[in-house]
Amino acid sequence: MTKIKNICFVFLLLMIGSCNTKEAFKPAEDALDAVRFFSDAYQQGKQEQAKLYCVNNSNNAAQLDVLFKGYNKLSMYQKKQLASAPIIILNIQNINDSTAKITTSDQDGTSIDTFNVVQKNNIWLVNLSK
Repeated sequence: MTKIKNICFVFLLLMIGSCNTKEAFKPAEDALDAVRFFSDAYQQGKQEQAKLYCVNNSNNAAQLDVLFKGYNKLSMYQKKQLASAPIIILNIQNINDSTAKITTSDQDGTSIDTFNVVQKNNIWLVNLSK
């Protein structure tokens, strides 16, 4: 009986250890993925995940902080609406092999954003600083 309890305990520990609530970083393979992954992370209120899809520099960190300060001021209803809102791609402008501009809109066209996207080390990243 003790052996069965030990096996069950080890199995339980393995099950708990295999549960990972933190989402894995999926590198953006193209400019559109970078914008989509970044926008989705923002809409879900996941600042650390959004940061993974941005160029890592102080200007982007500051811009991201401003974005999420605004996000944190939203009501729960507004956050829920934002989380379920579609990302509409209006325009994709490939400037060269490693730079693109992607313009997006919300569903009713009241919010239009243009993202500068760059490829660094074979990973596409959003550059929030202009």
